[in-house]
Amino acid sequence: MNPERWRQIERIYNLALDRPLREREGFLDSRCHGDQSLRRELDRLLRRAESAATFLDEPAILVAPQLMGPRETKVEKLDAVLRHPPGHGWANCTALAA
Repeated sequence: MNPERWRQIERIYNLALDRPLREREGFLDSRCHGDQSLRRELDRLLRRAESAATFLDEPAILVAPQLMGPRETKVEKLDAVLRHPPGHGWANCTALAA
């Protein structure tokens, strides 16, 4: 993308962000003058801005378990090894507890 095109996108993008959501469609239509690639790029960037704005709406501590799946603590791992050690001796248990 050439520098002039990027400046055009940046200028329209910043102006669009300053507008309420209900006014953006008409604003973008008037600024893009039928240039579909310009409109697609602006739509893509504006969607990212919206998703970034809601990124921290929920505390990470509440969302993380859903994203990470099942969790096993070091204590649970150590307990499993002590009950069914993969080898003989305490070296295996010490390595897993670290």
